[in-house]
Amino acid sequence: MAAQSTTGSCDRSGLNESARELVVVRHGQRVFADVVDAYLQRITFAQDGWAERLKLPQYGRASVIVDPRLSFGRPVFEHGGARLADALGLFRRAA
Repeated sequence: MAAQSTTGSCDRSGLNESARELVVVRHGQRVFADVVDAYLQRITFAQDGWAERLKLPQYGRASVIVDPRLSFGRPVFEHGGARLADALGLFRRAA
């Protein structure tokens, strides 16, 4: 089931608008706008409009991001820049 944006833009200024305008092509039903909007809030866009950074929600209070300019796009802690794999490896060895 494909979805399309009726606005066609996804820059910061139109981010919320784009999320609300997503519809399923086949029958015109709106996608879960609140869910899509919440997900899109995790994306940081560059000046050119392309996605630049994604904040991963599954790590609770730890702020973990994916940014292709950092650690070859592997997950890192936003504050400090340590690789997530390295931190998890320390916990696994200690257990």
